[in-house]
Amino acid sequence: MKTIFEGLRVLDITNLFAGPYASVYMADMGAEVIHIERPKVGDDMRSYTPKLDGDMKTPCVSFLVGNRGKKSLCIDLGDPMAKEILYKLIPTCDVVIENYRPGVLDKLGFGYEDCRKLREDIIYCSISAYGRGGPYSNKGGYDPITQAISGMMDTTGEVDGLPQKNRSSLADFIGGYVAYAEVATALYHRLKTGEGNFIDVSLTDCYINCNCFVEQVDAGVPQEDMTRCGAHEPRIAPWGHYAGPNGDRIMICAVNPTVWAKLCNAMGRPDMISDDPRFSNAVLRGINKEALIEIIESWLQTFPNTAAALEHMDRFGVPASKIYNSTDVANDPHFLARGSVAPIHVSRDMGDRTFRGRGPIFRFSNGETLNGIPPYLGEHNAELMKSVGLADDVIDELNKKWLP
Repeated sequence: MKTIFEGLRVLDITNLFAGPYASVYMADMGAEVIHIERPKVGDDMRSYTPKLDGDMKTPCVSFLVGNRGKKSLCIDLGDPMAKEILYKLIPTCDVVIENYRPGVLDKLGFGYEDCRKLREDIIYCSISAYGRGGPYSNKGGYDPITQAISGMMDTTGEVDGLPQKNRSSLADFIGGYVAYAEVATALYHRLKTGEGNFIDVSLTDCYINCNCFVEQVDAGVPQEDMTRCGAHEPRIAPWGHYAGPNGDRIMICAVNPTVWAKLCNAMGRPDMISDDPRFSNAVLRGINKEALIEIIESWLQTFPNTAAALEHMDRFGVPASKIYNSTDVANDPHFLARGSVAPIHVSRDMGDRTFRGRGPIFRFSNGETLNGIPPYLGEHNAELMKSVGLADDVIDELNKKWLP
């Protein structure tokens, strides 16, 4: 079976999370992705922790997940020889993805207009904190900043507590998905018209697009009804997490009439379906949620353990789950079976050595999805430099300057 992006070449001038994750999805689908890394140190994420088995010689495990299946070209973008190499590579590339602050690559001679002169139908994707244009476009930003300014942090936390950030870099990952989708859309447009495209991805825009409360402002919803609510949704119920056996928290979502009836039957309380006026619809259950919380939590405590409670609800068709920690996710048989959690290789130098990580997310009935090996720093320098006509002695001299 062939991959969907077989024959596609992507120049990945990115660092850290959002940019590399946009291009790794393309590598998963068979594209040749050339990841440009800085001399001596490479992508910043290489030096971050945690390291595999605490071995400081290995890259950060998040780097390995976000750069599987790529080629590493370790060069100094400010060096005239590096410019010569890229100016010869760019015409062979279908896509350029970058995530520097707006204007940085333009000054170095690798902005959209520069690349367009080298290949008129190039698809150029720029990823930044605030996007091109607008008062904030030249400001730097990281994932927690975008969580703060998008309003998402205000919606997260306990009712009377401080706003809380999500510890995972969600804006970077969502931005990677959006960039991948926009590049795929631009490739389809080029297939129909022959035209290239400039793509402007703002991580803050991505987060704002996830904030469903923005449109509620003009609907007259008071701000206090659009902020953090803790374990339970304030307007409807049951839509929250409850104290289960063994100290676990169990998420239960049963607001529509059909699922509410299933939960009531699972609890042995068919009288609550329609006979109790406090609970006859989702809004009334929200108003009386404290009484409902007590009923559900008392019932959950009758089970010997969380697994027994969940198995019982499964039999009745009630959507519920223990609140997993990351170790639970890594060990769950469903996610292992699907490849959501998959073995990630460390490098060719370490042979079959793998660790569990986030596997390729896209699955097609026609088109193989790859789970490639991450490159060591500058692994493909000689191959790529030779492909643009550099002699062996020149390559050796450049590698002495740029490689560790």
